[in-house]
Amino acid sequence: MNTTETTAPGCPSEAVFTDGTVPCTLPRGHEEPHAYGDRLVLFDDEAEPTLERVLTIIHNVDEWLDSDVSPGYQEQPLAQDWARVTKAGEEVGEAIDALIGFTGQNPRKGTYGSLDDLLGELADVAVTGMFAIQHFTKSADQTASVIMKALEKAAKRAAEAGYGD
Repeated sequence: MNTTETTAPGCPSEAVFTDGTVPCTLPRGHEEPHAYGDRLVLFDDEAEPTLERVLTIIHNVDEWLDSDVSPGYQEQPLAQDWARVTKAGEEVGEAIDALIGFTGQNPRKGTYGSLDDLLGELADVAVTGMFAIQHFTKSADQTASVIMKALEKAAKRAAEAGYGD
């Protein structure tokens, strides 16, 4: 995650998440903390990735995407639905570009990017899908259930093929 190295202006030097105290930093290029409801966004690349933390982030980002969308979208719920789903497709395109660059598939462009770039883009695909699910469910528990069902479906197929339990 790209974050600044120092505490941002207007951002408390420490804030408490349910999993402990974490520094408050901002995405590169942002001068003020992003507020989601009454909360500031807190980034900590070293925090333990608990399910509770993941679901809190998904909920907070969903609230932000719904509330800070342009006025034209606020009055068009179907357009917001389409935007959330097509954003996942956009991220797939970025992952494909990262793979092309990492492998040097395009001789005109040569090799560019790294495995970390590719993995980051694939992670963007995954989280954008989770944000889209949350957009439709508006329930962290239901979002977790949908994701778990998809994981269990994949696990079942792997087990049937002789892999895993």
